[in-house]
Amino acid sequence: MSDERGQGTLELLLVLGLLAALLFGALSLGRGYSTRHALDNATAIAARQIALTPGYWGDALKGVGLAVEASLWGGNASDVTCAVYDAGGALADPTFLPFGSRFSVTCSADFQAAIAFVSTSPRTLTVTHYEVMERYP
Repeated sequence: MSDERGQGTLELLLVLGLLAALLFGALSLGRGYSTRHALDNATAIAARQIALTPGYWGDALKGVGLAVEASLWGGNASDVTCAVYDAGGALADPTFLPFGSRFSVTCSADFQAAIAFVSTSPRTLTVTHYEVMERYP
């Protein structure tokens, strides 16, 4: 009996270590989901703003980075890149797109999951939203 005294404490420590790793991994993946959600919503809003007022397309794309930075667990606005493409997939300046033309806004952000005891490679979260130019010439 006296030689089994610390067994329960040792088992508790082993289990708590495993549970802590799982908890921090889940929080890290939740941070990735929050970043992806903010990126998706902000890209949709930017595409809509560009469709209505293409002259302010630079401000609309900057807003995507700011929205990712302001998300629940945050991100870096400097890690967000956005581009506007015409219907053919070429880079486009929305101010020159005619009424009724299709375009897309693609934004991406870098993400690195930090999971204890697991080596993860950096990922790029990418979102594309399609719109039709609605401003009249």
